[in-house]
Amino acid sequence: MRFLRTNTATRVTVGPFLDKTDGVTPEVALTVTSEKLTLMVDTAGVPTLILDTAPTASGGANDMVHVTGDDAGFYDLELAAADVNYLGRAMLALTDAATHCPVFHEFMILPAMIYDAFILGTDTLQADVTQWLGTAAVTPSVAGVPEVDLTHVAGATTNVAALATNVDAILTDTADMQPKLGTPAGASVSADVAAVKVDTAAILVDTGTTLDGRIPAALVGGRMDSNLGAISGSTNGVAALQRSADAIVRCTVGAASTTTNIVTSACAPSGAVADQFKGRIVIFDANTTTTALRGQATDITASSNAATPELTVTALTTAPVSGDAFVIV
Repeated sequence: MRFLRTNTATRVTVGPFLDKTDGVTPEVALTVTSEKLTLMVDTAGVPTLILDTAPTASGGANDMVHVTGDDAGFYDLELAAADVNYLGRAMLALTDAATHCPVFHEFMILPAMIYDAFILGTDTLQADVTQWLGTAAVTPSVAGVPEVDLTHVAGATTNVAALATNVDAILTDTADMQPKLGTPAGASVSADVAAVKVDTAAILVDTGTTLDGRIPAALVGGRMDSNLGAISGSTNGVAALQRSADAIVRCTVGAASTTTNIVTSACAPSGAVADQFKGRIVIFDANTTTTALRGQATDITASSNAATPELTVTALTTAPVSGDAFVIV
């Protein structure tokens, strides 16, 4: 059974239409105007003939056309709004005794709100409370707001008047308690909290745990500027680390380098004399431009006299390109 929306024009699939001779061959080229279209509706419980006509090919209220691309004998049938302006069960039949076996379909015509809620999902079911356990509900004082009269609490009958009296007494007692909560020890709770804060600040000063003097006045590049004072408790380690870092030379590769000759475009500290870097080691950065050189190392056999010197090295596996970065250690 399929569902239809009352008083709403629609198109439904009808079929399959099967050849009358063998009962299995689909009919896909019917002369629709030769069909007999019958629609019965059990409206108000009474079977009523609604349609007893021939479908139209086009431009009518009950056009019927073959579904494009179908090879199983299905057709598209239009039903006008007036055809389904009823509620209840409906039976549709399409017959042409000379051509095909009879085709029957059952439908249920639903109110618009129910169809929209169940089929389309565009509405909600209307649920009006008219009775409680068979007794008519009292009309509420405010429309749309249920009027509830309290008679039980936790399953037991309650004296509502006494309950109201008790609630009033609780409110009175609470009102009496509120000003007392402001003076448990001093003038008020807020004053006591303020005094505790003063005492806490004094404790922080006495124990030397205030942080104001330990936080820098300004950030450097959005970060706190910190100086390392010791490593594993040794200040000598910090000095040695500083000297090691200062001895590392940072360089950037320039153009026209080869596997044995590295042209630099930047060098810090700068070169000053020939062979200044001879005997030291080149190590390319882990994220340098040339993938094959990342982490690769080689030794320097000669260096030119220039601020950005050319370095002669033991052959690399790949020639560096402009922008590659390395250190000399």
